[in-house]
Amino acid sequence: MTGGSGFIGRATVAAMDPRKFEIHATYFENPTEAGPGHVAWHPLQLMDVDAVNALVKRIRPTHLVSLAWYTRDRGHFVMPENLDWVRATLHLTQAFVANGGRRAVYAGTYGEYGVAEGVLNERAKTAPASLYAICKDALHRIIAGYAPLTRLTYSWARIFSVYGPHDAPYRVVPYALGRLLAGHEALLTEGRQVRDFIHVADVGRALACIAGSDLTGPVNVGSGEGHAVREVMQLLGEATGGLQRLRFGAIEQAPGETQRIVADVGCLRGIGWSPQYHLRTGLADTIAWFRSRHS
Repeated sequence: MTGGSGFIGRATVAAMDPRKFEIHATYFENPTEAGPGHVAWHPLQLMDVDAVNALVKRIRPTHLVSLAWYTRDRGHFVMPENLDWVRATLHLTQAFVANGGRRAVYAGTYGEYGVAEGVLNERAKTAPASLYAICKDALHRIIAGYAPLTRLTYSWARIFSVYGPHDAPYRVVPYALGRLLAGHEALLTEGRQVRDFIHVADVGRALACIAGSDLTGPVNVGSGEGHAVREVMQLLGEATGGLQRLRFGAIEQAPGETQRIVADVGCLRGIGWSPQYHLRTGLADTIAWFRSRHS
């Protein structure tokens, strides 16, 4: 697994069954809090072609879960470095296949659907708008064309609005929590946009489930439920005593932003997955984690 110490990587490592897999995970930064002790951790810069070749040759993995990508700040949506991550992931895939790898799972994004509205299944057309989503969509198309030429089977996980412990501070849930827990106002849009919010632990369980399945092609990873951003913020405000510090309408919604997008998760449920967290319980878990960090 690449990106094992990241936001989604931590949850995926924790969800992998050590009775089924010998788990090797890579990290770029300190993996101290990243996961359980039965995981073999390897420092790796994915752009280092020689290091990637050496590690894959030494481990000879049968399965690959490819999560590494730069998403630490809001600017990643437009960073030219997204092209570097496409190249690095393609090289990783080639090294994986050359050393006997047969099953791969890649992290995509619901941003690949662009400004589509409504409940979307995996057959919906993609029309990505940001460079980040364009690169993810392009990488998926390349993998889809490459896999039939080899013995590789793959799944492409289109992850929806994930939240939870270790989330990046620029994202809406940790931003609002950080402001509210510090006693400050949270400046927000009107929050009428409906999104499919899913707890990161459920994403990790979904990716682990997909890795051990026979699913091929794109797979939506979401809760299957839509909630307005305003509703989520109000739940955070109520739980932290900061309801009066939510400033809806203080900032403008991005022009052309999708108003309602929800995942059809029929494929995911078909392999036995179901979410363990619903919105209230997931937010409660997230708040508890942020409170411990804030204190």
